[in-house]
Amino acid sequence: LKIKDINDSGAMVGSVSDEEHTSACRIDLAGKLERLGFLPGDISSVAYGISNSGVIVGLSDDPPGNDGGPQAFIWKSGALSAMPLPPGTVDSAALSINQEGVISGFILQDAGDDSVTTAFIALPIKK
Repeated sequence: LKIKDINDSGAMVGSVSDEEHTSACRIDLAGKLERLGFLPGDISSVAYGISNSGVIVGLSDDPPGNDGGPQAFIWKSGALSAMPLPPGTVDSAALSINQEGVISGFILQDAGDDSVTTAFIALPIKK
């Protein structure tokens, strides 16, 4: 068990490993561990941040040697989904989320021999 973040109410996130996989997880105040799972086709994940409202961010990754790479995810209300990212993004990770829902992380965009890693800040969509 590796803890990466804790919110103001004491809920924690990180990852837990078994013989086959590493999975993003959430631990509530009672100590109950919940595995968050993976994005489709992936075999590992890590949660890096949790807001006070319980929204979790992190990355999900495919098996070694595949063409893909880690993908940033958002977990909200029990559902894990990939973050929408710019075209050409090959690797990404969401590393933190604040109380207003602003997410920070990085993306790696494929530019042939000159791939570029860039930090990002994603603002929440106001409805």
